[in-house]
Amino acid sequence: MKKLDKELDRPGWKLAHIILLVLGTAFLASGAFTPVLWFDESYTVGLMNHDFWDMCVIASYDVHPHLYYILLKLVTMVTGNSIVVMRLFSVLGGALIGLLGYTHIRRDFGARVGFWFSFFTFAMPVMFKYALQIRMYTWAALFITLTAIYAWRAAYQPERWKKNWILFAVFSLASAYTHYFGLFSVIVINLFLLAYTLKNRQHILRWLLFGSIQIVAYLPGAWVLLRQMNEGGAVWIEVKYPQVLENTLDFYFIGGYTENATDMSQWDFYSSTIVAGAVWIFFLVMLILRLRKNPKDAKPAVVALLADLGIIAVTLFVSLFREIYFVRYTMVFYGLIVFFFAYLMSGVKWKVVQVLVAAVFLAVTVRWAIPAYESNYDVSATAVEDKLGGVMQDGDVMLLNDRMGAFITVKFPDLDLYYYNPYDHNEDRAFQALAHEVHIVHDTQQVEEDLQDYTGNIWVFNQDSVFCDLVEQLPDTRQVETINIATKYYFYSYDLVLYQKG
Repeated sequence: MKKLDKELDRPGWKLAHIILLVLGTAFLASGAFTPVLWFDESYTVGLMNHDFWDMCVIASYDVHPHLYYILLKLVTMVTGNSIVVMRLFSVLGGALIGLLGYTHIRRDFGARVGFWFSFFTFAMPVMFKYALQIRMYTWAALFITLTAIYAWRAAYQPERWKKNWILFAVFSLASAYTHYFGLFSVIVINLFLLAYTLKNRQHILRWLLFGSIQIVAYLPGAWVLLRQMNEGGAVWIEVKYPQVLENTLDFYFIGGYTENATDMSQWDFYSSTIVAGAVWIFFLVMLILRLRKNPKDAKPAVVALLADLGIIAVTLFVSLFREIYFVRYTMVFYGLIVFFFAYLMSGVKWKVVQVLVAAVFLAVTVRWAIPAYESNYDVSATAVEDKLGGVMQDGDVMLLNDRMGAFITVKFPDLDLYYYNPYDHNEDRAFQALAHEVHIVHDTQQVEEDLQDYTGNIWVFNQDSVFCDLVEQLPDTRQVETINIATKYYFYSYDLVLYQKG
C-alpha cells in the first residue's frame, strides 16, 4: 500500500489529481448558468433581495440556521444578486470538498485515498444536483467533512494539538450554524472524539474545554432554533417506514430525486435503485474483507460508517417525537460517505475492478446529469423574464395563494404582494422574504378592502385561484390577459391572470 501511495505521489499522479479537480469543478459548474428557480431557491434569492439586517431577522423564522445566508449575502454585496453567481457559490462548496482529497485526505491517509475521495466527490449524481442549487447543502457538507478531519487529527496528531482542536471547534460551529443536521452531525462526531479520549485516557480536559467553547458559542444558534421550533418548524416532514430507509440508501445514486420520484420513469428509478444496492453491497464486502485481513487498517472506514449511521440513528430517534428526518438533509454528511468509499477503494488492487467501479459511478452520474442539462437549458428557462419583463411593473399588486409562485415574486421584488395563508402554518414572517412589501392574509376580505381604492395592474397567480372571483367583483376592473408560465425545471406550469383596475 505504501509503495502504491509513493507511486501516486510522483509528479505525474499529482498532475492527474489536479486535472481531476479541474474537470470535476468544470463539470459541476457546467449546469449552473440558468435563471430558473424552485421554491427553496426562490426563498434564498428573496432573502438576498433584503438588506443585511432584514435578511437576518426574516431568516430567524426559517427552518435553517443563518451562516449560509450570511456568507451568500456577503458574496452578493460584491457581485450583485446574480442567480448564476449564487449557483456558482454552491458549486464552490462542492469543489472545495473535492479539493480536500488533495489537501487533507491525501496527507492523512495517502495519495490513493485522496485521489479516490476527489473522484467520488464529483462522480455521484447527488452532488451534481445539489451543487447547482442555491441552498446550503454543499457548504454544510464541506464544514462537516472538515469537522471530521480535524476530529481525527485531534485524536491522532498530538504534535499539532492546538491547531487541530481549534479548527475542530471552528468547523463544528460552522456546521451547526449552517444546517440543523450539521448540528446533529457535530454532536455525533464530538461523542466519537469523547469515546476516544475516555478509552485512551488522554486529552479529556481538552475535550471538555473545546466542548464547552462550542456550547457557549452556539447559544445564539440555540436561541434561534427554539424560536423556529415555536414557529412551527418543518411541518411538511413526514417519516414513513420502510420508505425512508430505502430512500436513504438510494439517495446518493438517484440524483437526489428520491423525494419526487414521480418525475422519473419506473425504469430510471428501479435501475438506479439496483445500482445503489450493488454499490453498497460491494463496499460492505470490501469492508468485511479488510476487517478480516487487518482490523486496525480498516478503522478509518469503520469510524466513517459508524458516524454516518450514528447521525441517521439520532435524527430518526428525534423524529419519533418531532419529525425532522428528511432524506435530502443527509446530503450534509456527504463527505463521510465519500471517504468511506474512497478508503475502501484504495485497497482494491485489481485494475479491472477499479475501472469497472469508476465506470459505474461515471455512468450513473452522466445519466442523471442529462435531464438536469435538459431542464436547466431548455428554452423555457427564461420564461419568466421573456413573458413578464417589461410588462410587470414595480408597484403592481400580485395576489398569491401558492408558494410555488415565489419564483416570480423574487424576480420582481418591488411588487406589492398579498400571500393568502388560510391554514395559518406559522409561515407569515418567513414569507416576508418573497418581496419587499408582503401582506400575509388569512381571509380574502382584507384584500378586497385594500384594493377598493387601488388603481393599476393586479396579477393573480393561478387561474383557479380564490382571488380571481374577488378581483372580478371589484369596481372598474377588467381582465386583460392570461399568461402561462411553464418551465421544464421542476415541471412548473402556472397561469398568471392580469387585471387592470381604474
